[in-house]
Amino acid sequence: MRHHEQPWQHRTTVVLDVRRDGHDPESFERAVSAAASVVVSCHERGELVRLVTTAGHDTGFVDDDLIVDHVLNELAAVEPSSTGSLAGALRQVSVHLIGGRLVSCIGDLADTDVAALAAASTGAVPQLVVACRRRIDLASRSWSYPSARATH
Repeated sequence: MRHHEQPWQHRTTVVLDVRRDGHDPESFERAVSAAASVVVSCHERGELVRLVTTAGHDTGFVDDDLIVDHVLNELAAVEPSSTGSLAGALRQVSVHLIGGRLVSCIGDLADTDVAALAAASTGAVPQLVVACRRRIDLASRSWSYPSARATH
């Protein structure tokens, strides 16, 4: 019989949408700022935090002050990318979400992105979507899981 232990530290995964075609300059800065705020907040509460971008960058879970500072420096220098996908980033993180939460800082969404956000969330994984481009009415979209929420 296999027994899965929950980690004693809370875990938060932040997915940052850096796709060039999903942002205008202002929304990109809002998304980066939101991601940095979540990283700092989680670290200050003693949580493990992980940053993954749609361009494929993954910090892994960090909690050390120097490494968190390095992550924040990377965020200060991040640029929009013409490669990567939101669905790909969410698939990358979904296997590590047991016992944690997901925060997605996004730009514009295609229907496939909405489906990927819904699939990334399970009943056991709280999810927060921070929409940074324009008002995105996620409530009118079809969600597979009731735990997916959005802020505007």
